[in-house]
Amino acid sequence: MTGAAVKGGDGAFNPRLIFGLIAAGVFGFIGFWVLTAFAPELSSGRDGGGHAMSRAANGYAGVAQLLRTGGHDVTILRDPDGGAPGFSGGDGLTILTPTPSTSGDALRERLASIHTPVLIILPKYQVEPIMQRDKVRQAGLSQNAAALATALVPGRVRANLVPIRQGRAVALDFWDGTKASVRMGDLIQTVESPYFSTLVAADNQVILAEVQDRYDTTILAEPDLVNNLALADNARARAGFALIDKLAGAGAPIAFDVTLNGLGASRHNLLRQAFVPPFLGLTLCVIVATLFLLWQGFVRFGPPLLAMRVRAAGKAGLVQTSARLIVQAGASVRFAPRYAQMVRDIAARRLHAPQGLDEAALGAWLDRFSDRRGRKFSELAGALDQKGSTLAAVDAAQKLAEWRKDVVRDTG
Repeated sequence: MTGAAVKGGDGAFNPRLIFGLIAAGVFGFIGFWVLTAFAPELSSGRDGGGHAMSRAANGYAGVAQLLRTGGHDVTILRDPDGGAPGFSGGDGLTILTPTPSTSGDALRERLASIHTPVLIILPKYQVEPIMQRDKVRQAGLSQNAAALATALVPGRVRANLVPIRQGRAVALDFWDGTKASVRMGDLIQTVESPYFSTLVAADNQVILAEVQDRYDTTILAEPDLVNNLALADNARARAGFALIDKLAGAGAPIAFDVTLNGLGASRHNLLRQAFVPPFLGLTLCVIVATLFLLWQGFVRFGPPLLAMRVRAAGKAGLVQTSARLIVQAGASVRFAPRYAQMVRDIAARRLHAPQGLDEAALGAWLDRFSDRRGRKFSELAGALDQKGSTLAAVDAAQKLAEWRKDVVRDTG
């Protein structure tokens, strides 16, 4: 029973098992932070947001698929420095879908890195997700459309919500003379600014405008013309497809940007920067150094140190312990004269000094004997009688012990 218990206890602390647990913990910790750093880029995007990966009513996954069917090379852009792939300088389009919480500075920063024609679809609804995936409900209307448009021009921009009588078709006038009649919702979002040129009007209200002094930058104020909700009506879906197709060019590449929706790489994500060049090398060095430190702490270098005895055994141990107590008590100086007296008595007895001599006469008689260095007893004993430091007393006692060894032939 006892042997089995001991064997089981040893197995519970098997070094290989402990090392495996530590390694799993380390790699799990590193993997967690790597996935956290790249989580926006790895997300499926099915969060009910207003972007090209969302299948909610306010998303644009439907029109992206419709454009693919219509012959366009449609990609989802997660690179904060990229534009429509395959752009050759003539055709191509990058579509931005800012959220109601996107700032004007973020929009300008994103536009600065794009070198293709751009379509900005302004937000219209403030929505909140519900329990089902890609399901949202309207929580209000966005108040950010005008602010986003104002970030592109030096003057002020007005965003209006024009009511539409239920069931009435809205007439759309395109810049190339094409016309369409579609049924919209209860409200149409429009924009007004002297810095905009009208491209598409709905009942004489501007819903698609080109920004002056900005190369091929257009703003779509009414997202209900191209979002997933628009696919419920064939006429509206055709009008939305025609709008984007005319802006991009027939068969041109189109990219839906999702970085403004928090689904792409970010220059401001410091954690992500640690796992991409040029800082990836430094991160790997830190990880390897940490693993070596763990290995050094796990593996024993050399035999274990045995615990020292508090008190040494035997006569030598008794002497050492007594000496430590004398030093700790600071009584070394008081013990020095006693040591000199002990050496004088031992020397008188061994050298057969005359009887009846006092201390001074006995010291003078012992001065007849010198050690190998010519030192006499009186001068060495006198050094012990002087009040000094502990180190000085120990040094004087050592010299007197050498005299005793040479003259008396006694090692104590």
